[in-house]
Amino acid sequence: MWSAEHRDETPAPTERVWQLMSDVASWSAWNPDVTTAEIDGPFEAGSTIRMQTASGDVIPLRLTEVTAGRQFVDEAEVDGITVRTDHRLEIDSDSGQTRVVYAVSITGEAPDAVLAEIGDAVSSDFPETIAGLVAAAAST
Repeated sequence: MWSAEHRDETPAPTERVWQLMSDVASWSAWNPDVTTAEIDGPFEAGSTIRMQTASGDVIPLRLTEVTAGRQFVDEAEVDGITVRTDHRLEIDSDSGQTRVVYAVSITGEAPDAVLAEIGDAVSSDFPETIAGLVAAAAST
């Protein structure tokens, strides 16, 4: 297994950040690696998201957990490898700001070095993605 976590904070209300996170069709407005994204139903566990990246890859994601206003988890499976990303919002007890956390884990029947390579590739843009989300939430 390979895992990593990235985070940032914003003074924007948690509700505003969640609104952006759960509006799949608008992901391309704040995530520079997403050109289009669409969901096959409501934003709830069991729904599937089709996300096209700037490189042209189309990635199917399955929502496995959704706690409205706080967290969603999506999974992508490719060649026996599962990429699980937990997107959550927390309130910092000291500053009162909204903390945006992306935690990813990569599991599967592959050597650790392969899982790490995939993990690095998947999560390398998380700081930029979170920064885009934070900026979008602060601007409205």
